[in-house]
Amino acid sequence: MSVNNWRTTVTGFLAAASLVLVGCGSDHAGGVTSPSAVAAHTASAVTTNRVVAFDHGNDGDEVEGEAPVTSLVAGTSCPALSFMIGSVTISVTSATRFEGGGCADIKPGVMLEVKGTKVGTTVTASKIEFEGVPPTAPTTPPGTTPPTTQPVEGEGTVTALAAGTACPTLQFTVSTFTVNLTATTMFEHGACADVKVGATLEVTGMMDTATRTITASKVEFKNENENENEPAEGDGIVASLVAGTSCPTLQFMVGTFLVKVDANTVFDKGSCAAIQVGMKVHVKGGMNRTTSSVLATRIAVQTDNSGPGRPDHPEIEGDARVASLMAGTSCPTLTFRVDEWTVIVDATTTFVSGSCADITPGRHVGVKGVVTAEHTVQASSIVVKND
Repeated sequence: MSVNNWRTTVTGFLAAASLVLVGCGSDHAGGVTSPSAVAAHTASAVTTNRVVAFDHGNDGDEVEGEAPVTSLVAGTSCPALSFMIGSVTISVTSATRFEGGGCADIKPGVMLEVKGTKVGTTVTASKIEFEGVPPTAPTTPPGTTPPTTQPVEGEGTVTALAAGTACPTLQFTVSTFTVNLTATTMFEHGACADVKVGATLEVTGMMDTATRTITASKVEFKNENENENEPAEGDGIVASLVAGTSCPTLQFMVGTFLVKVDANTVFDKGSCAAIQVGMKVHVKGGMNRTTSSVLATRIAVQTDNSGPGRPDHPEIEGDARVASLMAGTSCPTLTFRVDEWTVIVDATTTFVSGSCADITPGRHVGVKGVVTAEHTVQASSIVVKND
């Protein structure tokens, strides 16, 4: 029997994963739930009057944190600019030191690391470091014509999606920049459909300097949610194909995992069209633990080790009562639980003395099928019993 053993590769530790609070409490161990209590560098030693969350600490405490700018305070300007990060007001003074940019580069959506002194809900910044500065056009020597387009790369937060646009030619804004996607745009750690307001992206492409419009050649998702886009790799048997999907955007089930294929998926062996129920596949990609789905970056189809009758595809048969139906599934591709087993129904499943619609919790059924993964059966026939 082939066991789906998906392994997750840890690529690094983020300070956001273990938010250290010094001198104040939090809603739960290792983190806070307030939107303005943002990712901050882990403290190397406990210091009485230093905290790493903007909305914690007492007046006079030194605080620091990292987050995108929410808005600029009306009526203020450099060098005495004030801006908002969540519910906290950040005040810039002539003594504020900058790294990676200047006061004029502070705009909504720009990612900043701020250090300063807290009084009430205001932090007077002593140092501001730009973590994701939008690209700016270089100066052009006198007497020369500035280029109309130039290569750029920058990181920022999506502030809006353009009405009337959709994938694969979606248009959205990052701060004051307009980003255009095309059918040739490459994606890392996500797909076009994952571009939403609030997502942090790194965009590479060509910018029209007159309109500040970027045609993206590559978009990389900088998701700080530890449950999303974790590197994963594993082997398993294709249990079912998701109805309504087809190559090159096929979706299929391997055990309890949903595997998504897109135009960027590379096939090391076989092809998208070769993916069929019962075939063994090796999948590598980014896993979302919340939805138990994997966006495949590479797939190898093991066509020489598939099909019923193989040692890792034993046929089984048994009687039991339906324990529950799996949410999100329905006839003719229903999935349900019988004891510790998951039973998968598809259009090829035959029924005796009933139909797919008769499968309800408590119903006595006889199931015959092929084991496709640990405690998972692809049903070839089901007898509906009326006792």
